[in-house]
Parts: sequence; C-alpha cells; structure tokens
Amino acid sequence: MAGDVVAREVHDTVTQRVQIGDELAGDACNRVTGDDEHVDRQIGETCDHGDQLVGVDGVERGVDVAHLGRPHLFDRVVVSLPLVLADPLGSGAELVREIALHRVLQRAETPVPELRCQAHDGGGAGARRRCEVGDGTEADEMRTFDDDPGDPAFGDGQRRTRIPDAIGDLHGREILDGVNPPPRPIRSLASDNASSVHPAVMEAIAAANTGHALPYGDDDLTRSCQRAFDELFDTDTRAFLTFNGTGSNLVALAALLGPADAVVCTQQAHINLDEAGAPERFLGAKLIDVPTREAKLAPDDLAPMRELLGNPHHVQPAVLSLTQSTELGTVYHEDEVAALCGAAHELGMCVHVDGARIANAVAARGGTREALRRMTVEAGVDVLTFGGTKNGLMGAEAVVFLDPDLATRGQLLRKQANQLASKMRYLAAQVMAILEDDRWLGLAGHANEMSRRLWEATSPIAGVVHDRAPEVNSLFPVLPAAAIEPLREWCFFWDWEPSRRQVRWMTAWDTTPEDVELFARGIRHYLESAID
Repeated sequence: MAGDVVAREVHDTVTQRVQIGDELAGDACNRVTGDDEHVDRQIGETCDHGDQLVGVDGVERGVDVAHLGRPHLFDRVVVSLPLVLADPLGSGAELVREIALHRVLQRAETPVPELRCQAHDGGGAGARRRCEVGDGTEADEMRTFDDDPGDPAFGDGQRRTRIPDAIGDLHGREILDGVNPPPRPIRSLASDNASSVHPAVMEAIAAANTGHALPYGDDDLTRSCQRAFDELFDTDTRAFLTFNGTGSNLVALAALLGPADAVVCTQQAHINLDEAGAPERFLGAKLIDVPTREAKLAPDDLAPMRELLGNPHHVQPAVLSLTQSTELGTVYHEDEVAALCGAAHELGMCVHVDGARIANAVAARGGTREALRRMTVEAGVDVLTFGGTKNGLMGAEAVVFLDPDLATRGQLLRKQANQLASKMRYLAAQVMAILEDDRWLGLAGHANEMSRRLWEATSPIAGVVHDRAPEVNSLFPVLPAAAIEPLREWCFFWDWEPSRRQVRWMTAWDTTPEDVELFARGIRHYLESAID
C-alpha cells in the first residue's frame, strides 16, 4: 500500500551495518552513530506515543532506537522487516516480521537531536552502552543481559533494555530487548464512557436541528419518545429525559423518598461510592449500604430493616436500590429481581433500579424486549433509570416510572435536580435513535461479546487471574504488581481494588475484535516482561 515502510536488515559479520529505508518521501532520518564498527544504524520511521521500531544486531545483541517528529496523515501502515541474518553455517536463514501499527506515523519536520551510543566494553555479551541526546547532558543506559543458548539471531533468553520514550525524554522504561510492545488499540479498554457516539445518533441530532420547537419537552420528538417507552415496556409509563446518570438517580429517588427516609443499597453501589454523596446531600436521605460478595443483594439482606420500621430513633427504610448490571459486572436474574421486589414491597419499600447499563444486562439475559420486561415490569420494579450515554448516546438518559402514580412530582423534581433540558428534542432524538429497531440491544450485545473475547484471549496468559467469566462488558482481573503501571502507561485503564492488584477492563459498543486482539497482545507482552 502507499506509504508502506519496507526495512531490510542485512547483517555483515565484519561491519554489522544496518540501514532501514523510508519509501514515503525520502525524508531525512535520524542518524544513530557509534564509536565502533558494530553500532552504525539509520532508522526511517517510527510511530507516536513512544512506540519504536527497534533494529536488532544479530551478533552483538545491540538495540538502537531513533525517534521522529511530526504526525503523518497515514493512520495505518504495515511495516515489513525481513531480517537476513549472519549465516556462518551457510543455511541462508531469513526471518520475516510484519507489524500492523494502527498508529499515526511520525516523521522528522525539524532537525532532531542525534542519538549516540558507545559500547563501553567493546561489545560482546554483557555489553553496556550509554545513550545520549543532544549535547550529552541527558543520558540513560542501555543494558544487555547474558544471552541464553538458542537461536543464533535472537537467543532464547529474555533481555531487557532501557530505551528513551521520546527525544530528550529519557524515562528509561523497560521493554523486552528485540521485541516491541504491540501498537495500542485504537479504542481504549478503560470505560464505555470513553466510547464514541453512534453515527445514527449523530444523524438524529442533525435531523432534529431544523426550525423551532417548543422547549422543555413540549415538542413532537419528546412526545414520540414517551410513546416509544410505553411500547418498549408494554405498559403505561412516565419517562423523563435527563442529561446524566447521577442526575437521573437523584430524580428517581427524590420521587420515592420522604423526610427521615433511607435508601438500602450495596456497599459497591454507584449511588454510594461514585456520586460524591449526591443523594445524601441533595435528598437529605441516608444510604444504608449493605456488604455483599458480588455487588448483589438478596432478600435476606432486607430482614434487618424490619427492626427500623416505626422506631422514632432510626431512619425509615423506604427505597431498595439495585444496580443492573452491577458495579462488578454481575447481573440480577429475573427471579432474583422478583424476590427482592417482593421482600421490599412487603416492608412498604419501593424499588429503584439504577440501569446505567441496563442494556448490557438485558443483552446478557436474552437480548429481547421480553427479557427487559421480565426483569423490570413483571418483576415489580417501580422506577428505572434507563442508561444511554454508555451505549452510544452523546449524553441522554431517562427516568422511567413503571408505576405512573409515583411520577406526579417527576417534572418538578427534574427541574430541581438541574436535569430539565430546555431544548429537549435533542435528548429525545438520541434516545429514539437507539430504540429504533432495538439498536440499543445490538450495541450492548456487541460490547458484551467483546468482553467475552477479551476474557478468552487473556485467560491463558500467565499472571492474569480472572474471578469468573464476564456476564456483561467488564472484566476485573488480578495482575502482577510489576506489570500494572507499564501496561497502564501503554494503554490506560483504572484500578478497581488496588490492595488486591485488581483492575478493570471494559469494552464498549464500538470496541472491535482488532482492539481486543491488540490489547491481549499487549497484556501478554508486559506480563511476560514482569514475570521474567
């Protein structure tokens, strides 16, 4: 393809000189020079964010790296590195590697510093080289380790080399000598909140951007959205469109709470840990957070609440709040939701479901509207926050009252919670775009499938410990401590429970199989480095 970089390394047993050619435009390359006959290199291309092409000296096991300067327009290039090795036995051995970068290439636009390498002991096994940039005031060491017997070109042993991350920035991160980390995935595995907006949603917003429409929901699109929710749940609902998940939860809970009331939830619940205390501050309601194993409540967890009822010294348990799917990626089955709703209603409590990822839960339980109804309306849920931002929307959610009698204050509460949009049609357009043809279920099902693929790809890797197979679009592996930061630097993700070395990986509606494959390759690379 146009813009390919083809590099041929020819190893001469006398001079050990290597040139890597640039076919794009003959641009000037960084030149790496050395004081002995073993370390002369030219390198033509590399990619951004610290990814390098590394030339490997098949005899002295040396590594030299050059960095280039400005973004190039190509977003994909295949680098072919045929390695013709020193062949004292006359076997004509040749190794060929192809690396799909999936990265914006970098090229030299302005003069760049020269990287100089010196072999302090004249080369050979155990050689130590010092690399300098510019005037030599900054320096870092490249170390080679004793080679194990094996392949005449690369050796069977693992050697590490400290290399610069960028010109003049010698952080000296460690990588496997002669083995680059793979390119980063184009889409990260950090959160579905990082995902892009689905094209159909963008088109719907643009289509709504015509003429004038009355504000605050008094428009045709918002009325159509209400009818769509009635059809979705196959019952009379009251749906209030909102901006975000925290605001949606506030509106829903505010409609169910009175003075001195409390909400029962898990310790891991989003309303308890990740909303900066919003329910307690703005609603004046206490959260009774219950310890659980998998972020799932059971009917027995509500038994102690009976002792609080009618006692003037205690808050009154008024709302049971479930998260579906849970913060640990688990899913309440339909019978579990029904049992919890029955236990809560017996105590005079209402049931709220935080459905920021309700689509992923429904996709995991059959992927149909019937599955949604079984775990909500038919199970006895009173009000649901229906998530969309994590599933292809730009920024729209909905508070859906499945019991319309509870929604009498919904419009006023939405205003108080700063969730009443003036130009409501743009929120309605987004929601309508994913409800159309049940696109919301297809997107969530794809995210779930990508998570399962990631689990299958990483489970065999030594050092990766999964507690269980994923039910939805999240994984919570335990990793070796030494691998977490290098891996995170390569492709960002968040810690989950640092004391256990547990992290979270999450797929999204737009995660591709290629993203999963590259991420799994990166995990293998950095974990093998850490374990070695």
